[in-house]
Amino acid sequence: MVKVAFKTIGCKTNSHDTGTMIKACIEAGFDIAKYHESADAYVVNTCAVTSSAEAEARNLIRRLIKTNPKAFVVVCGCSSEVFPEQYRSINGVDCVVGVRSERALISCLKKKFFQDKKGIKSKLHGKEIQFMAQDRARAYLKIQDGCNSACSYCIITKARGSNISFPQKVILNELDSIVESGCREVVLTGIHIGKYGEDLGKKNSLTSLVSVILKRQNNIRIRLSSLNPDEINQEIIELFMYPLVCKHLHISLQSGSCDMLRVMGRGSNLELYLKNLNIIKQKIPSLALGADIIVGHPGENETLFNQTVDVIKTVPFSYLHVFPYSKRPGTKSANMPKQVNDRIKKERVNYLREISKDKLYDFYKSQIGKKLDVIIVSKKADENGFIKGVSDNYLNLRLKNTGVQYREIYSCVAGDVVNKEGHIAMDARYLMKGIL
Repeated sequence: MVKVAFKTIGCKTNSHDTGTMIKACIEAGFDIAKYHESADAYVVNTCAVTSSAEAEARNLIRRLIKTNPKAFVVVCGCSSEVFPEQYRSINGVDCVVGVRSERALISCLKKKFFQDKKGIKSKLHGKEIQFMAQDRARAYLKIQDGCNSACSYCIITKARGSNISFPQKVILNELDSIVESGCREVVLTGIHIGKYGEDLGKKNSLTSLVSVILKRQNNIRIRLSSLNPDEINQEIIELFMYPLVCKHLHISLQSGSCDMLRVMGRGSNLELYLKNLNIIKQKIPSLALGADIIVGHPGENETLFNQTVDVIKTVPFSYLHVFPYSKRPGTKSANMPKQVNDRIKKERVNYLREISKDKLYDFYKSQIGKKLDVIIVSKKADENGFIKGVSDNYLNLRLKNTGVQYREIYSCVAGDVVNKEGHIAMDARYLMKGIL
């Protein structure tokens, strides 16, 4: 049987897309290998968010071809959608497709390996196919794709197009398959999930979708991927009060300066954003509150950067994802004056990441002695006899291997904070199986 291996670079949406391609390959009669294993074909799912992500993809592809010169190599994803020629020009790349490319991928693979034959019919049924695509404790469920925003720095709209919300029926069918496969946590993902339902009619929204999911399945917890700060309204705040909705909110803030937000083409009502973030944190103190920050966007001088620093220090964030601005060809920001020096960007990124480390450590310490719902994410214990778990408020925990089972959720008590080489975790002991 022809073996196909996959490598994903980028976000949770890319990971879900890879799962969809894996499922399509199985249904078409191909076998799935792990990326580090020997395979007949390799598929690299690329990211276009930053130039460094694209450089990572190109380097990975060249190493892959050097190591497996006889393999059939396919490149897909956001970067290949927008800049296909940079991959077609790599000697050894056999096929370049774009996003949502499962059909194009199967066409390439069948043309190479099956020629005019129909291929080998898979003996697997739907449940088993879904399990292989979602063989993890925490499954990704894509509820929408694309984005209607016009942020000055972002190229993803060129790669994925405008907002497309998937019908509830499609989402619920996939949800059922995920639950039947054994997963106990699903991460609702997409490019802009806060806009879910805007293209489907008035009765459709992210909150209404989550309500329907909770009524349909009471044996799985729901985690939201990132939202924009202007989407944190009373309905969203109330959503986090449900026991099965993970107490974890990640927002795409990008800057703490109203002036910078306007330049970026994002909403600039920063006072309202911060007010709503403080409200939800006050109502749910255990909530993990994270934020994306872009440093060094054109026009960001020291004064504007310090405004971001002041906001970060003031708001009770649990952690930050800090990125240096990356010039993307074809975006408004690429041609803006006052481009920031790379050295300055690096200094500012490092400064904010140090603040983030302190905030994360403080958040972990604040949870000592608290009862947490923890999903087991490792299949076996490490060399020290610990099993890894993730709490609903996004803490990494380790439990002594005392009979806990992979993918199950346990009520635990958080213990000491473990900080080794910059990787923070917590010891924990479990009280009982199930959510409190």
